[in-house]
Amino acid sequence: MNKTQPDQNTLHLSIERDLDVIIEKKVSRGRNLSVSVQATGKVVVRVPVGVPKNYVDNFVLSKLDWIKATIEKFKEKNSSLPKLLYETGDTISLFGETFKLVYVDSNFDTKLDSQQGILQISVPKKTDRKKTTKRILESYLKFFIQKKLQNYTKILNVKVKKVRIKTMKSLWGSCSFDNCLSFNLALVHCKPEIIEYLIVHEVCHTLEKNHSRNFWKLVKDLYPNFKNAELWLKNEGTKYIYLYQ
Repeated sequence: MNKTQPDQNTLHLSIERDLDVIIEKKVSRGRNLSVSVQATGKVVVRVPVGVPKNYVDNFVLSKLDWIKATIEKFKEKNSSLPKLLYETGDTISLFGETFKLVYVDSNFDTKLDSQQGILQISVPKKTDRKKTTKRILESYLKFFIQKKLQNYTKILNVKVKKVRIKTMKSLWGSCSFDNCLSFNLALVHCKPEIIEYLIVHEVCHTLEKNHSRNFWKLVKDLYPNFKNAELWLKNEGTKYIYLYQ
């Protein structure tokens, strides 16, 4: 009787557990395998068409020390970034503007004072400040996204099943096979034009489920400055993702 063959994903699953990151394979038109580490800790392996899985596995293993070292560098860099303590006096960026958090013990509605630069959050006693704050930020972001999304779904003549706001470690957004869009809560801290780019990016995935040439053409038609937005997210956006890690 033959021994049970290992699952084809076993090697990559073990690597993911060891690194505690997402390893994403992407089909590449180039000739060579490549691996990159994003500032969020996400590892991307670009694989030319036709390269056998065992070759890819061995390539990733050969780069493991470099991957770990690079992730540690990003962790050290981001460990110095400010964290939300959910206390009165905390400052946060909300749609690109700076606000001071003020918590009050009451049942009144949350108050956003743009002129004074204050976000006053009502949190009755024995209520979790962190959960309450995140719930409020989620509602602000979801309202903004749904309002903008209507315009783009009309232009592309597509339907979105649902919009979700989540905390994610390495993704800014995603589109499921049945057109449910998910957006990272960290976007609430970004400028409106950056959020709008992510809306465009994900709504285009309702038509093109990959990052093909057709996909990027759709994105460019709707958001010509998409490259600048991508660069900003890569260089500046990471600090907002790390607020929730």
